[in-house]
Amino acid sequence: MNQRFNEIVGLRFYLAVWVAIGHGMQLAGYIHRSNPITSFLLNGEDAVAVFMIISGFVIAHLLTTSREAYVPYIVRRFFRLYPAFVLCSLLGYFLIEPWAQLTAASPWSNVKGWTAYADAIQGIATSQREHLAAHLVAHATMLHGMIPREVLPYAARTLLPAAWSISLEWQFYLVAPFILLACRSSKGVTILTVTAAALYVLAWKGVFGHFLGLSFIAMASPYFAIGIASRLAFPKLVTLPVPPLPAAILAVSTAVFLTKASLPLAIWGGFYCYLLWQQNDRVTGPLFRLASTPKPLFYLGEASYSLYLIHRPVQVVMAIALVGGVGATQRGMLAVQLVAIPVAALLSLLLFFGVEKPFMRLGKQLTSSRKPVTPAEIAATAP
Repeated sequence: MNQRFNEIVGLRFYLAVWVAIGHGMQLAGYIHRSNPITSFLLNGEDAVAVFMIISGFVIAHLLTTSREAYVPYIVRRFFRLYPAFVLCSLLGYFLIEPWAQLTAASPWSNVKGWTAYADAIQGIATSQREHLAAHLVAHATMLHGMIPREVLPYAARTLLPAAWSISLEWQFYLVAPFILLACRSSKGVTILTVTAAALYVLAWKGVFGHFLGLSFIAMASPYFAIGIASRLAFPKLVTLPVPPLPAAILAVSTAVFLTKASLPLAIWGGFYCYLLWQQNDRVTGPLFRLASTPKPLFYLGEASYSLYLIHRPVQVVMAIALVGGVGATQRGMLAVQLVAIPVAALLSLLLFFGVEKPFMRLGKQLTSSRKPVTPAEIAATAP
């Protein structure tokens, strides 16, 4: 069995680019979902939903293969997320006011959907300005996504709007070991299912307050559950002599016809079938590997977390430069926003190798060393 699941790394890059394209289109005023193509590109929420499924799969894989104790596990996960999150949140803090000014003065303020978009950015900027200390404390814990808007307006979106999903990821990391522990027995699965279903219903009914999107884990639990179940079932399913193409078609069709949230499930269903049975098809199997595992794509996929965090600050900076330099048309702004994506991809590689990997090594040292890590060793590991 492929213990690294490198195909998932490639999928992560595609998802991050999908989100970046949608955000660029929004800033250029192409907000109205006038046809299936624009509707797909603007629907970055579905890309993030697939990210959630992947997280469920990957963390379940990690916990079932490493049998790592809770403290070392959570320390390593913390160092995986926190440094790049803090750095990009700091960038976001300085950019939110110029971003709000840019949306307020946009030449295409009369396009359909722009008012709601501009009002959201203005609301984030206002909340950040008026409740900065509270937002800083909330973000310092990475639990800002589970603070309802009645308690702190725009808690999940201030500083760095995309980081609401990082909070969601952290919430999942905190409870994932207990979920996997419950999955070891039928009684545990029953209790877990009933509890998760109850919390899901209560959250969507507003019992815990109201949230922006799926930033509270109780509301996003089905996606993580799909990922966990996919990984736990993998060893039994992978041995079946199933051709991947018809299985993928069946999975996609089922998702489209039976569920409202069809696109994330369709994407994962088709991908999962090939992850399982790619070796059973001599034509489409190699094509799947070619599309998901070439070395350049692997490195970009490894840096997809940084790309997800950094792309919007880069897009905003380039938008401000365009408007301040030569002015902007919608098409010109869209072109600049698309150019910003490869720029952000290059920066994400720098972030990955310069920030993420050194701190991941530090987290590993802190949890595996039998002797205390000295300040000199920490300084030598940090970028």
